[in-house]
Amino acid sequence: MNRRPGFGAAGALCLWLAAAACSPNLFETAKAPEITGLTLDHYQVDPGDTVTATVSVKDAKDQNLHYDWTATGGQFLPPLDAARVLWKAAAAGGTYRLTVTVSNG
Repeated sequence: MNRRPGFGAAGALCLWLAAAACSPNLFETAKAPEITGLTLDHYQVDPGDTVTATVSVKDAKDQNLHYDWTATGGQFLPPLDAARVLWKAAAAGGTYRLTVTVSNG
């Protein structure tokens, strides 16, 4: 039997395993998570009070999610990279906006 160097049975098996490990979804990009809700345990608070903010997210691929919380005043208490965070109202009264961005990567 004539065999060319590098094309033995082991080489064919290795190529087959590499092809079998591939998935049709291998090159599909991750879809962005979808925010389905944002709730606060209190919507009116006194200066310095603490509020629990919770975001609900639907993620098609069940990946690790990252959360980026921001506010126009007051401060978030660690940890911040979570679906549920604590926000401490500013010492000055007023209206403040809490925002969250959720990503999967």
